[in-house]
Amino acid sequence: MVDYDDMVRMLFALAAAFLAASVVSAIQEHNAQNVTPSELKGLGCLPEKITPKATTVTFSERAPSLWDWRNVGGTNYMTSVKDQGSCGSCVAFGTIGAFEAVIKIEGGPTTDLSEAHLFFCGGGTCADGWYISSALDYLKDYGTPDETCFPYHDYDMPCGDTCSDWQDRAWKIKEWQWVTGRENIKNALVTYGPLVTAFDVYTDFDDYWSNPHSWPDDVYYHYYGFERGGHSVTLVGYNDNDQYWICKNSWGTSGGLNGYFKIKYRECNIENNVAYIEYQQSENVFPVAAFNYIPHFPTTQHLIHFIDLSTDPDGTIVAWYWELGDGTVSYEQNPVHQYSDDGIYQVNLTVTDDD
Repeated sequence: MVDYDDMVRMLFALAAAFLAASVVSAIQEHNAQNVTPSELKGLGCLPEKITPKATTVTFSERAPSLWDWRNVGGTNYMTSVKDQGSCGSCVAFGTIGAFEAVIKIEGGPTTDLSEAHLFFCGGGTCADGWYISSALDYLKDYGTPDETCFPYHDYDMPCGDTCSDWQDRAWKIKEWQWVTGRENIKNALVTYGPLVTAFDVYTDFDDYWSNPHSWPDDVYYHYYGFERGGHSVTLVGYNDNDQYWICKNSWGTSGGLNGYFKIKYRECNIENNVAYIEYQQSENVFPVAAFNYIPHFPTTQHLIHFIDLSTDPDGTIVAWYWELGDGTVSYEQNPVHQYSDDGIYQVNLTVTDDD
């Protein structure tokens, strides 16, 4: 038989449980009803399953317990945080974020590559998003030029807006591979540089982005709200002691941790679709100087037109230096000259390329 005091305690406990459930329900309802599309940052990473045909890589050495490409030996290898706006183009930003950093790690310059070209020329749309594998395949096969060639806006843009010489300005990756397993992911991160990854975004992540300090130690984990979709980001570091990944987002610098965020290991499938990039700077191939002239049998009465036929296999010729054999020099690409005396003249052409 339940006495009066036990009944009171039981009713109080039930009331407290009901109140707690109501609070959680109210939070979820608030997020579901009050977060409008205009307030939300873009996502756009389409789900894909790593099939047995896809390559995974294992590493024999154990990675260090801490890593962050923003500070390796005092050097920050990351480029600036960007903002995709409301367009579902996150795959381009997550991929380019990793690629730009890998270029720096391999000794290349700080670059600002075109997410617009990669996304809109590669086949993505703001409404439908894109696949990580498709973005990486495009970077391998075609590459993407610099940002000034095709500046980004957060609406669907025709590929024809890219500059006419984009192929000469394109940066390509050498190879890419999926990598699975936490230790392998960490080793790939340390070995190759920042990685491309994706995770499931719930509405509580939008709240985290607005105020990450409301989560313990600024580390995100999902505990309320509904799923909005998949989102690609750049994975730049990790912390084994506190069990979290460090990621670069593409929602600007006003939210999160100055455009970055921490997320618990395994949270929201963050470890399920991870890829690393291989990039190798090509050695410069020297240009080949060549020319012709007309008329082919000139006299002192003729104006001789020198025609540049030089080529550069891996760049663009930007300067010409002609020695016309009678003490005259020219810096024009196709100079015109008239000799005052009969004779045999040795003409030399030196060309300079842009790399």
